[in-house]
Parts: sequence; structure tokens; C-alpha cells
Amino acid sequence: MAPVFDGRTPHQTACLVEQARKAIGAKIVSAWGMTEMGAVTLTKLDDDDERSFATDGCPLPGVEAKVVDEGNAPLPVGAIGRLLVRSCSSFGGYQHRSHLNATVGGSR
Repeated sequence: MAPVFDGRTPHQTACLVEQARKAIGAKIVSAWGMTEMGAVTLTKLDDDDERSFATDGCPLPGVEAKVVDEGNAPLPVGAIGRLLVRSCSSFGGYQHRSHLNATVGGSR
């Protein structure tokens, strides 16, 4: 089965998964990222369907991700907080607009 990488939200329905499998014989793989970071997380080809369409997967190799509180202290799994991500493809700042750089990226 060939994998299909889909940029939708991780809460895809079982109907969509089944339609994709029937139409193109594909395994659904969920990924998450953003313009400032590129790809951050990905589910695995051997993840079951429930995990593939109900989660964002795990950080890719070379990507560090953690959820922190207002003081940047790490929070336990399942807690709500701020997401900090670090990778070689992280947004480095605005070129020729240094006055805007203080408003992005949290702590540097």
C-alpha cells in the first residue's frame, strides 16, 4: 500500500480513511506543521488507523517539541499550555524587519 500524506487536521473521519483506501489503495498518514517550521510531527506507516487519523503523531527526527506553562516549565502529557518547537528549519526572524522579531518566537 502506498502512503498518502495529507495536510488536513488530525481528526479525519473513518469514512475519509475508507474512501482513500478504496479509491487509491492508500494508507492515511497524518502530519502537522506550519509555515514557520515546516513539518513537525508525523504518524508512522505502521500506526493503526485510529492513531493515524486521531493524532498528530510524534516529532520528526531532529525536531524537539514540548508543552510548557507561562514560565516555560515543561508540563505533563495531556496538559494544555504553549507549544515550543526547535529544529534546523525553525523560523529565524524577519529579514530587514528586526523590530518585528521581538514579537515572535517566545524565548530565544
